[in-house]
Amino acid sequence: MTYEQLLEIAKERQLTQQQIIRMLKDLIIHNETYLISRINRGQHSGFDDVLLQAQPALALAISVLEEQTIGND
Repeated sequence: MTYEQLLEIAKERQLTQQQIIRMLKDLIIHNETYLISRINRGQHSGFDDVLLQAQPALALAISVLEEQTIGND
């Protein structure tokens, strides 16, 4: 799916900021668990590198959303 298609689905679901933050945190945990299992099996792929690069961006997105949430209180 494209970014635009995914965004439309997210808007239709009417997710709150707190739900989005929780989902992003869960995604980080899922990705870390996946990467650790790959390392433990001695496996590595280009997808693993993509996840490693994306993890900090997910954390930054969470931080931005949390700051916006605090600012709206």
